[in-house]
Amino acid sequence: VTTKENNVFKGWNTKKNGSGSTITEHTIVGDKDLNAYAIWNPIYTLTFNEDGGTACNPKSFKKESGEKWGTLCSTTKVGYAFKGWKTEKNGGGSTITSNTTANKSLTAYAHWNPYYTLTFESNGGSNCSPKTITKEKGEKWGTLCNPTRYNYVFKGWNTKKDGTGTVIT
Repeated sequence: VTTKENNVFKGWNTKKNGSGSTITEHTIVGDKDLNAYAIWNPIYTLTFNEDGGTACNPKSFKKESGEKWGTLCSTTKVGYAFKGWKTEKNGGGSTITSNTTANKSLTAYAHWNPYYTLTFESNGGSNCSPKTITKEKGEKWGTLCNPTRYNYVFKGWNTKKDGTGTVIT
């Protein structure tokens, strides 16, 4: 039995690359000398970078090459939607999922998408219910409040009270 750091011993083989014959305690001695080569399978590490989210426990774990990473850390961050794990900061690179195969050590970066809140100020009109809508960046606001005001026609929503800002639809 032999050991090698960050590797799993898979057995003995007659070729260095493992493409020869497997040698075990049940292998019958033939009519020639053999070289026995240790065959190794690497172990890789997945480390989580939460980018301000709640801490992962464990912070990292190991898998043998060819295995799926399996269950990944669940993290949360106030004001943000968790969009998964990526191989690069700021949402770049490849997505890492529980079905991603371990083929090298990686840092998994949390990918976040902010939430924004739209607050209705009816400017003298009837109160809106709900008073606010919170949506994830990239989503549509959806149905907006339609207030009423005596002797006025509601013309829509704007980011400025005097109507010179951006129209919200």
